[in-house]
Amino acid sequence: MAKPTLDILLEIKDNTDTIGLKNSIEAIDYIYSYQPDNPPPHMMYMKGYTPNGFQGQAFHLHVRYAGDWDELYFRDYLLAHPDAVREYGELKLRLKQQYEHDRDGYTHAKTAFVRKITARARKLNQNE
Repeated sequence: MAKPTLDILLEIKDNTDTIGLKNSIEAIDYIYSYQPDNPPPHMMYMKGYTPNGFQGQAFHLHVRYAGDWDELYFRDYLLAHPDAVREYGELKLRLKQQYEHDRDGYTHAKTAFVRKITARARKLNQNE
């Protein structure tokens, strides 16, 4: 809900040439975004944005080292818990109105919810 963004998780090895990776991804028109609050390698790429907002489909390419799968835990929890999906959707709709042209503000405002759900998902995964 709320925005047409496709999130992609790219897992890399510890010895990956991140400068070469950065150059390759930028060569196909993704915009690099340093993410100091995210786990190393602190890399994210975006495509589909213009100065006036989205232009068609938007893409977020999250780069993570092996085993850092918080996004997958979050996704899997939502797939199994319709009540959390509804709550997340309602939050995103409220935030879309408030942060329509401020992607960073929008992301920051939903972070507490995402972390709460991810922690639940990790705990469930440990118990299985």
